[in-house]
Amino acid sequence: RRVHGDISAAGFRQLLHFLYAGRLDAARAAPAATVELLFAGSKYLLPALTHLCSEALVSSLNELGLEEIIAVLEAAYTVVEHGPLFKKALEALLERHPDFIAQPAFIRFAAQNPEFYQHILRIAMQFLTVDKTKLAARLNGCLTLE
Repeated sequence: RRVHGDISAAGFRQLLHFLYAGRLDAARAAPAATVELLFAGSKYLLPALTHLCSEALVSSLNELGLEEIIAVLEAAYTVVEHGPLFKKALEALLERHPDFIAQPAFIRFAAQNPEFYQHILRIAMQFLTVDKTKLAARLNGCLTLE
């Protein structure tokens, strides 16, 4: 159930909690809810909320699955404009899911967000490393006549 077009009732309660208490409600800070609050913080010009949500998401990246990391990446790209959250989420994606490009969750995401997909691939290509010893051995094996 949505309270105001783009925020759920639970998200709105968390937004009110932040406005009154000045902090996130840790007990209700599931990654999806925190991403929703990140968008709300940006939309309603609440930089302190955006900052707290970014910190909470960075600290939870090691516990997130592929789909959740993709949601964090998208939020970071849209809201935080390539800040530390974006960098950390991209690192988590590349380290924990090196085969992300072949995963159904990423394929669905790419189909819905082609520009962002291209951006992620460009950045991911910069992080790829080649084991020169393995590459040389493979090439050598291909080039020798037996």
